[in-house]
Amino acid sequence: MRAHGLLLVVTLQSAIFAMENCAGGRATIRFEKLEYPVSTSAYVTAGNQSIVRDERTPVKAEFAISQRFWGILYSIVSLSDGDDLVRRMNDEIRRSGGAAVTNLKIESEACAINSVIILSILPVFPGCTIVTIKGEIVGKK
Repeated sequence: MRAHGLLLVVTLQSAIFAMENCAGGRATIRFEKLEYPVSTSAYVTAGNQSIVRDERTPVKAEFAISQRFWGILYSIVSLSDGDDLVRRMNDEIRRSGGAAVTNLKIESEACAINSVIILSILPVFPGCTIVTIKGEIVGKK
């Protein structure tokens, strides 16, 4: 009898955890509108395959840009657009006098609103994800 009781408790805890994580946002970020080369490594090439940055190229600035992405129907329907994030990256690179972005990192974390268990199981309750893009703005060598 005890084993069945323990199994029930674990099952309920798993169900509550699953319900808590139903809400969330969905982010689709396309870098097609980014006006500068970008790389997840320390090296980046331009469209003509010439190296824009290597270990000798100075880093002009570092940046971190965050945006909330909202979704409903358990994140199936996105309510946010990633174009603003790319537009802000273009502005930041232009303002710094840069030529490219290296060491790009994309982080995602759930918003606190997703933890409202009772509401997050409703498909029309909006969920949220915070996306942060970080990188180094570099000039030409």
